[in-house]
Amino acid sequence: MILSSKYQYIFILILLTFSCDLKEDELAPEESFIKVYDVNNFNLDLEPVDIIQTSDSGYVILAKDKDDIPNILETNGQGEIQSIRSTASETGSQYFRPIGELMNIAGSIYFIAMNINLEAVLLEIEPGRIGTRVYSQVYQPLAASKGPGNEILIAGYSSAQGDEIVTEQSTFYVMTPNSSTPKYSYNLRTEDSFTDDLVNSYLNGEANFPFFTGYIGGESSASHYYVNTFYNFNLSTVFLNPTNDPDSQIEGSVIGDNYAGGMKSMLSLGGNDFATAYQHTNDYYFNPLNNIPVGEHNSSLDSGEVKFSEIDNLSEVIIKRVNIGEQDLVIYAAQNRRKQVVLYSYDSSTGSFIGKMTLGNNSPYEAIDFEITNDEGMIILAKTYVADARFGRVALFKLNNDQLSPLIR
Repeated sequence: MILSSKYQYIFILILLTFSCDLKEDELAPEESFIKVYDVNNFNLDLEPVDIIQTSDSGYVILAKDKDDIPNILETNGQGEIQSIRSTASETGSQYFRPIGELMNIAGSIYFIAMNINLEAVLLEIEPGRIGTRVYSQVYQPLAASKGPGNEILIAGYSSAQGDEIVTEQSTFYVMTPNSSTPKYSYNLRTEDSFTDDLVNSYLNGEANFPFFTGYIGGESSASHYYVNTFYNFNLSTVFLNPTNDPDSQIEGSVIGDNYAGGMKSMLSLGGNDFATAYQHTNDYYFNPLNNIPVGEHNSSLDSGEVKFSEIDNLSEVIIKRVNIGEQDLVIYAAQNRRKQVVLYSYDSSTGSFIGKMTLGNNSPYEAIDFEITNDEGMIILAKTYVADARFGRVALFKLNNDQLSPLIR
């Protein structure tokens, strides 16, 4: 592993606290807070990517600046910034377009970005330095997530020119932190000559597509993987077998409506059960207990979801299965049309709706990620804006267990 220099820079921060619906009377500072991280240089537009809590109850926030350079914000348990680190300063190399999620593997925190050759790079956040490993076979990474055990799941894209024929293909890789050789690799033909333009538009920030990865199985092994990507003329969710035999890799799929509709987000609940969010043009549909036969090829239009008219048409949707107290819940996070963060909770075994809550009043907030914290509260990462909505900023909402009561029975 090639390690970076120990040089780091810290921007002078001005910490702004905005009001919202939460009451913080007589609470310890780490139990509940709302923070927006501003800087004395308004041109530093930081866009949050993901958050993870550390073993000392602090937080690591992955963000990117206006040039797509990864920045790492480290806070204590009260949300107070301890450092801001740029990969450009610490590694001496240019990496860009960090993609979620932050992954805790064997006590180390990793994320995926891209180098100037458009190859995927694994970055490890260490005290005072950032380690890197180049995944040279993984080209143009589009999404990444933690798999079972020490696996890292990456969706990519490549096109090959040969004999006057351009072959466009989406790719999927199962990697590990200690090797640059894929455990499994998959090539998925897009069958569409326009996907090069679509991917370039996505990488240039001119278009947004819901690329994501995941798996079906337990903590140590996967029975199937899945990836939402361009496949067979559509934006589709493809189910994959854990094998390198190209004739046996594809198990089934959920075919989108060309590029105008398809899965926005998906979470495996075990077997053929999933919590899903489907988007078609400007409409969102949720199904917290969606039975999808992974061995079949079906249309996402037939998935039986319920329309949610209050979701903003540009919103991301984050779905997680969490335990709050003794309750096993599926929680969706999104942005509503009032530009607030909205959370919906469901019973994971029945799919029945339990409750919802909204966060943010005075400024627009976009939901980016959330986690259940060590004290059985919740941390919500959001993006907000300052200076008449011209500059993006990182925002945190920390809720204690009592404040989560609208989401539990």
